[in-house]
Amino acid sequence: MTNRDQIIETVNGVFMYADSREWSKCEVCFIDAPTVDYRSFAGTKEKLKSADLMKRWSNFLPKFTFTQHFISNHRVVIAGEKATVFCYGHAIHYLAGAAEGDLWGVYGTYNFELVRTPAVGGGWKVSAMTFNFTYQDGNKNLPALVSPKK
Repeated sequence: MTNRDQIIETVNGVFMYADSREWSKCEVCFIDAPTVDYRSFAGTKEKLKSADLMKRWSNFLPKFTFTQHFISNHRVVIAGEKATVFCYGHAIHYLAGAAEGDLWGVYGTYNFELVRTPAVGGGWKVSAMTFNFTYQDGNKNLPALVSPKK
């Protein structure tokens, strides 16, 4: 498998493992403390432990009946032990029986930074992930329905 293939497999794994709720496999796609930037979508930019990121995602995504993240058009640039990936993204969130509609879709692009790690348990891992929001449709109230009440 080429470096490009390994890099795309890592990026795809982030979303596939999140959708299948395989948190330990998803966590392995990241370095120990990646930077995650959701500022374009009412979020924050922060460096956090990959285990904390998995805890956050595992407390949110499984509350939907299902989620499906689609990414495509990977543009990969490799420079030695580092790589960047740009791709399109579309996330579907489905909550059966939700008032006002059970689908919420989010569209945008992603910028990933990856580093090559030592061979034993290593390979290419995400060191930074930025979501660039463009559009959402469907029931925009679904996140509030599955989020804990404050």
